[in-house]
Amino acid sequence: MSYITDLRHLLNEEGAIPGVLPKPARELASFLVLVVDAVTSCYPDPKWSIDTGIRCRSPGCHGEIVGALDAVEEPIHWYCLDCGADGVISGWRASRWDNLD
Repeated sequence: MSYITDLRHLLNEEGAIPGVLPKPARELASFLVLVVDAVTSCYPDPKWSIDTGIRCRSPGCHGEIVGALDAVEEPIHWYCLDCGADGVISGWRASRWDNLD
């Protein structure tokens, strides 16, 4: 399953994950901010295949997520090598989890 997400759609006005989100949306938001944090912590080296140490969220999968960021203003790409779940995260710049500045 592929996820295309604008992180800003999952955050409140203060830039936090709102507690009023339904549990599945809150869990997805928590997963995505972990990916943003891990990938931006390693940028720019390496640009591709950053081992995030984050477990895949797909049911029954025990794989780990790898991520990529080609350029600062580009979306973050993530991928599970075991099950193939993947996604793109935009709208992450200037979030609490953006470690580039």
